[in-house]
Formats: sequence, structure tokens, C-alpha cells
Amino acid sequence: MKRSTNNGAELAEGYWDQYWKYSETLRNWLVVYGIAGAVPLMLGSKEIVTTQLPFEVRKIAAWLFFIGVMMQVLLALLNKVINWYMSRGNDTQDPADAERFRSTLRFRFSKNVLNLFEIDIAVDAGTIALYLIAMYHIISNLTP
Repeated sequence: MKRSTNNGAELAEGYWDQYWKYSETLRNWLVVYGIAGAVPLMLGSKEIVTTQLPFEVRKIAAWLFFIGVMMQVLLALLNKVINWYMSRGNDTQDPADAERFRSTLRFRFSKNVLNLFEIDIAVDAGTIALYLIAMYHIISNLTP
């Protein structure tokens, strides 16, 4: 990130860029980890999974991984829609249309949700918690 010599807005934008990169990296990691964890459990493609884990444990863990992945996908969709609304409401190509759009309920709602950092944190923490519970079920049921 470059240092700002002009103003706080430039510095804030740099922090936002860094936040977005870390957020995207974490989301990708959580989705890949969830899919990599769920697929062998559902398909039983690994010998250790099919011979040492009861079906019920595999089913519970696979659902936990699946729900975690879906939470991340839904969060990405929410962020995509909200950012599109924000972009449309700040369009410099047609300022009059942007002004009209800024008066809509969906723009005002999106602007409020955009500032709720807690949504991202809650979904990420929830996903990690689901994965930890799934891993606990798997590890505690492996036979020696």
C-alpha cells in the first residue's frame, strides 16, 4: 500500500484496498476448504473416510462444510449487489439518474448495509466455527 501524502481520503482508500484483498483471499480460502472438506465426505473417495468414519458423522460434517460454503457464497452475492447499487447511485456519466437512484429505498438500504462490517465478521466467524465443528466430529470419530 502506498503512503498518502495528500489527505486522509487517499489513505482510507489504501486501507480499503488492503481490506478487500484480505477479504477476498479469506473468502476464497473458506470456500475451497469447505469444498475440499465436504466432497470426500459425501463421495467417500478416501479409504480412511469410508472405513473409519460412520456414515452419520460423514453426513453431519459434509452438511457443516456445505453450509459454511453457502454462507460465503451468499455473502459474496450480497456484497456484489450492494456494491452495484452504490456504483449506480454514484454514476458520474448521468448525474441526474444517479441522483434519482440515490433517493430509492434499495440504495439507502444498500448504503446502510455497506457500512455494517459486522455482517462480514459474523459470516466469516460462523463459517470458521462450522468448519471447526465438522473437523471435531471427524477427528473425534477416527478409530486408531
